[in-house]
Amino acid sequence: MHRNQDARPIYVVATLALLAVLVVALFTRWRTTALVLVPLVWLLLLGFMLPLGAEVVPGGVRFRWPLRRVLVTPGELKSVRMVPGPGRTPMVRLRVGRTPRWTVMLHRWTDPDPLAAALLRVVQEADGLQPERREQVLAHLHNVARR
Repeated sequence: MHRNQDARPIYVVATLALLAVLVVALFTRWRTTALVLVPLVWLLLLGFMLPLGAEVVPGGVRFRWPLRRVLVTPGELKSVRMVPGPGRTPMVRLRVGRTPRWTVMLHRWTDPDPLAAALLRVVQEADGLQPERREQVLAHLHNVARR
């Protein structure tokens, strides 16, 4: 199991911030709204913010969030592209089926080489991806997998 080293601290900070908003809002006239919206926002963050982990499985990679799991296979991969991350660090943005897009900053995962190699195989075998985006991602994944 590969773990995202950024996810836990970000989830802790987001949870503490939402708890602070909830506590402050309880002493205002919007307490009822806060009691509904803050837990709703928290559930959305748990389901869609950052994947906590990834597991290389036969034929793909399974990403895990606190409330959902997404299997990335060549047949399910709908789009892939490179996007700049913090400090110009490249990130891979993925979209599978009808799920929202998410980004993977490979150097922030424990043992990124096998994860990059598995994603490399998935992107190589996927149909229907834009050729120029595919080539950018393949070059990046190949560099990470060679380290």
